[in-house]
Amino acid sequence: TATGDTEAGAAFARWVLEQDPQRQYITDAVVRDEQALGVKVQPNITRGELQNLLTALAEGMARTFPGRPLQVTAFYQSGDRLVEADYDPRSGRVDVRFAG
Repeated sequence: TATGDTEAGAAFARWVLEQDPQRQYITDAVVRDEQALGVKVQPNITRGELQNLLTALAEGMARTFPGRPLQVTAFYQSGDRLVEADYDPRSGRVDVRFAG
């Protein structure tokens, strides 16, 4: 499913799922306050794939919602937090942190 608490957020969540039509990596996407994206990921995704995915999603979100700090969080199917990526609009950098 793809949802958001604003129409622009919901549209971005739908775009995220459209990037993975076979659901190889992402099964759900939710955008809150046009600043936070949460995605549920398949259990077989590797750490490297996850880092690349979150970086790409943060950069895509920064193009859609420019000039603001953003956070992308990936969750296991169970809902447990797996990894977070923070986007800094001043530097344009994405910082990825794995849980645990």
